[in-house]
Amino acid sequence: DPAQAVDFRDRLEAKLSFPYTVLTWRDLNSSLFEALQLEKLIFVIIMGLLILVASFNIMGTLAMRVLDRRGDIAILRSMGARWGQIRRIFVWQGWLLSTVGTIAGCLLAWLILWVLQDYRPIQLAMEVYFVDRVPVKIEPHYALVIFGVILLFSWGASALALLRLKRLSVTQALGEV
Repeated sequence: DPAQAVDFRDRLEAKLSFPYTVLTWRDLNSSLFEALQLEKLIFVIIMGLLILVASFNIMGTLAMRVLDRRGDIAILRSMGARWGQIRRIFVWQGWLLSTVGTIAGCLLAWLILWVLQDYRPIQLAMEVYFVDRVPVKIEPHYALVIFGVILLFSWGASALALLRLKRLSVTQALGEV
């Protein structure tokens, strides 16, 4: 059992003395595991940047919606709508956009990981990589954390986009209508 290699090494080292050294498969391939850890870190950084870019896209989309709807907002304001009511419309739109996008992205990622895990479409050369397939392990708690972080980023971007709404002048917008 590969998971018990460390325990077996410790027992074997206790029985053997000085001229002998016991190495586990993890010891022999330590550079490979260090490279994998580095790849994980780089992957987290790249995915974080992608999430940040997607959040900016949501922010830009909502900001453009506010600018496109200046005349409608001005008419609603002149009819007695409060800023909070108008803001709530755009907040819900931003939250809906980001929630649907996040759910769709997570489902697509899960589908890809499931295919990689169960059907193994990518075969690797065992002599080169020490494994015959791309190792995939789906961790539900990691998925939930990622889902939550993406939602927080995108909801925050939605809130930031609506700062533009505060600077909207009703009289200027009505003049453009």
